[in-house]
Amino acid sequence: MISSQSANILDFNILLEKDNTGKETAIVLEIPECRITSDTRQQALDGVRQLLAERLAKAEIVSLQMELPSNPHPWMKFAGMFKDDPLFAEIAEDIRKQRHETEQESSASDV
Repeated sequence: MISSQSANILDFNILLEKDNTGKETAIVLEIPECRITSDTRQQALDGVRQLLAERLAKAEIVSLQMELPSNPHPWMKFAGMFKDDPLFAEIAEDIRKQRHETEQESSASDV
């Protein structure tokens, strides 16, 4: 997450990875296409800092707030449909018992 401590300072999360050849790759997690591979850790950090400076020199950071659409989950219309059904608890208990028996049989055959 990009965080701002003041109007002129941004904090970025950088992922540093060393490959099989010993080279270091620095990746800005908030902007994954902003990455560089160098011989040393410090060179990678300096390089990614330069890439960010070049990119931000041509960019503007703004906040955007949006209201989420009120699309209910398609299955919500079924939530609670059995709350007053006296047979549902009985059916659910039968299912639990059958699953438990199946698990026990499966465990016994694994031994």
